[in-house]
Amino acid sequence: VHDVVIEENDISGWGRPGVGSFGKSRDSAVGLLSDGWRNPNVKRIIVQRNRLHTPRYDENSWPEAGHPEGPQAIFWANTGGNHVIRYNNIYGDDQHYFNDAIGGGANFDYEGFPNRDTDIYGNDISHAWDDGIESEGGNANVRIWGNYIDKTYPKIAIASTSKGPLYVWRNVFARGQYGPSGSFGSGVSFKIGSRNSWSNIGRVYLFHN
Repeated sequence: VHDVVIEENDISGWGRPGVGSFGKSRDSAVGLLSDGWRNPNVKRIIVQRNRLHTPRYDENSWPEAGHPEGPQAIFWANTGGNHVIRYNNIYGDDQHYFNDAIGGGANFDYEGFPNRDTDIYGNDISHAWDDGIESEGGNANVRIWGNYIDKTYPKIAIASTSKGPLYVWRNVFARGQYGPSGSFGSGVSFKIGSRNSWSNIGRVYLFHN
């Protein structure tokens, strides 16, 4: 699909059971995942002014079971890009966390999420055991600004930017949280760099966060 607007919806209670009491990985309020992980004809998707919150099942934190595996608010894999994600309210509660709030795949790729020509701005995001926003892959002409992110481990993940340029500015970061102990302060503003040197060659610009 292409040229789709998803606007002013209230989406909650989605997802299937995964391992134990946690949810199934990548089940999403607004999701796109194909068997081949290549969706080049999915372009120009606008997701705006929605409430994406409180999935049916919880998410494991890092101390509980390693890398978080469970529901997300938005998960898209290797699309054609040219998207807008703006003015959404994305949140859970103490019993309903996300893996990444906004993210996708593949991380170490020349496409990934959101791939290219995309704006992510004005979103209010909280309750993710991993990334508030995961923008990893090509990141060709991607802009992320004016988001408020609270109660996540990394706030914005840009660990692989294989093309660029990626611009990230005027985002506000609140509490970091690594596990359910209730202690805040653990976390990072930006997750940058990867073991794959070829995926780190794109330009990244960070201003006034």
